[in-house]
Amino acid sequence: MNNPIFSDARWAPYFFANHSEGDLIILSGLLKRFRYTRATGGFANDADTLELKVKIGSQAEILQVFKKLELAPTIFSSKPEQPIPGKPYNGEEMSKFPSLIQGTEWIKNPAHTMIFDVNIFMMCYEQAVYFSLNSGYDGVTPQNIQNAKTLEAIFLSLGFEYIDPPTDTPHCLCPKYYPEYFDSL
Repeated sequence: MNNPIFSDARWAPYFFANHSEGDLIILSGLLKRFRYTRATGGFANDADTLELKVKIGSQAEILQVFKKLELAPTIFSSKPEQPIPGKPYNGEEMSKFPSLIQGTEWIKNPAHTMIFDVNIFMMCYEQAVYFSLNSGYDGVTPQNIQNAKTLEAIFLSLGFEYIDPPTDTPHCLCPKYYPEYFDSL
């Protein structure tokens, strides 16, 4: 491994802990836009994921993404009550506040949703729509990989502009950080 990321002897055992290097090389060839991202771990309480990010720039573009994905957005006629920064809330109280897409006039973030019969996590930001597939603490499973392939085939026909890497860190298996896995593709 000539990649400088692997100069820390702890990185390779960590990065390949759940999927072997060979499996990730195969995965990098199977998926064109979804990227395997290794969990941060520790107190982050996260899991490995397959991630994809679509570039947007306005509320109209967000609504276009919803339309292309055949999702009905929840749009509030006025700004719903939101949590007050610095005020503590328990889980039940917090769940009453809808998560709004920043920079929009009150479009609710989809979060966990179904897109073309696939369970996926979808979160919209002012400049991007983020998609994530995993099986909770089981991380990335063969079914997640199949779902990513299915969605990619559909997404590629929808004319989206992608942001690569979707998570800009060495945790993301992408050409920016691991060109050696993509050079032969």
